[in-house]
Amino acid sequence: MEPTTTTSDSDASNSSSSTYPICLCTFLVGLDFNLIATAIPVITSEFNSTRDIGWYGAAFMVSMCASQPLAGKMYTLFPKKMAYLSYLLLFEVGSLVCALAPSSRALIAGRAIAGFETGVWTGVMGSSFSIASIVGPVIAGGFAQNVTWRWCFWINLPIGGAAAVVFFALVHLRPAPTEFPPLKNKLGSIDGLGLVLFAGSITMLLLALQWGGIEYAWSSSVVVGLLVGFGVVFILFVFWTVRQKEEALIPPRLFTVNRNPALLCAAAFFVNGPFQVIIYWLPVWFQGVLSASPTKSGIDFFPTVISDVLAAFIGAGIVTQLGWWNPFLIFAEILGGVGYSLASNLSHLAMQASLPQDLVPLGSSTLLAVISTSCAIFAAIGQAVFQRQLQVNLGKVVSSEVVERIIDSGVTDVDQIVGANMLRRVIDKYSESVTNTFYIPAVAPVLSFFLLLGCKWISVKSKQSATTARKEKDDAEKGQTHNRGRR
Repeated sequence: MEPTTTTSDSDASNSSSSTYPICLCTFLVGLDFNLIATAIPVITSEFNSTRDIGWYGAAFMVSMCASQPLAGKMYTLFPKKMAYLSYLLLFEVGSLVCALAPSSRALIAGRAIAGFETGVWTGVMGSSFSIASIVGPVIAGGFAQNVTWRWCFWINLPIGGAAAVVFFALVHLRPAPTEFPPLKNKLGSIDGLGLVLFAGSITMLLLALQWGGIEYAWSSSVVVGLLVGFGVVFILFVFWTVRQKEEALIPPRLFTVNRNPALLCAAAFFVNGPFQVIIYWLPVWFQGVLSASPTKSGIDFFPTVISDVLAAFIGAGIVTQLGWWNPFLIFAEILGGVGYSLASNLSHLAMQASLPQDLVPLGSSTLLAVISTSCAIFAAIGQAVFQRQLQVNLGKVVSSEVVERIIDSGVTDVDQIVGANMLRRVIDKYSESVTNTFYIPAVAPVLSFFLLLGCKWISVKSKQSATTARKEKDDAEKGQTHNRGRR
């Protein structure tokens, strides 16, 4: 008797067994992504690093945006299982560096290492990421208040180890034809120069935003040099990308299909990054201004996160049923909190609907790279605005020496620097400085709104119908081949 298990049955079984370790790894990334924001005020108090708040997010995001297209190449050229596990190991190393960090700079370095791993995992199993978004702030608050903030990173080690074991044991992937060429050919197809140019240009921009008007005057040779360097290197990256064509880090073919991919990427840039300002500075306001404990801060963050997650699920469901994403994506720009997740989630659906099937993976990875770049840049902008506002506002009530001491201390240490008679006035100015950063996520989505108005209307259902028809045709051809073989 011939075995009755078909190839499709085997693939379905393997897909099912792969789901659990991938969900676990995605949960791990989501946890890391959401833990640090609540712990930042406590971290700044230990390292006296209020100046570095933006870098804790920016370092992670720069690595993430640089690794996103690279991860896609690695996944295509090398055995997928080993590529996944290698990136997971890199994430664990970054978490270990963060957990052991003796200084703020070491913590930033650890965040940069960990960010390289998320290029593989981000964008899959959104529900696992959403769950991590909900529990992450509360877990971080509990660790920071009752144990140590370092456990926000220690926790990644056992979870990551368990994920690696389960992934290694359960996931069995067939080698793709692209995995067989010689190693030299594989390495030659990786756009290393493109990666260096892209990451280098963004790093120079972040340094200019971080230092401009704070460490150095905007007209100083250092800041001007960084801005000019950013412009020159980024232009070189664009020319190199056009020259490399399909071998480029981000192949330009993606933007020639129709106008939607470019508009969706530009719109996502002005939504996802600005929302990072809320994620990183709202806990600063809770703990530094309201004197909330880290745990209370995590709980107070609940309304933002829960509405965020619910909007993502409900919005995706409605669009899947109706087909048209344009009105919902445009409406999302008008809202805050709920609108962010709705816009972020629908951007991915819109990108998939706007591209032919063979370009969907490229479109998804490019959109994620743009989002990560946006998050890094706006985290630096938020830091620049916050620090500048802090200098100006505090300078109205205390001396410049006290202002520098407050900035060089931690978020929760203000009451140890100024006397009780001045504390209320200083806290009010501190609050004003934090809330001024929230104008960034209030204004930036306006640009996104107008960009989305230019998008071509393409229904998700038309893509689904085409995919279903193609699948039915393939199944019919397989059935005919099978019947001829039996005869």
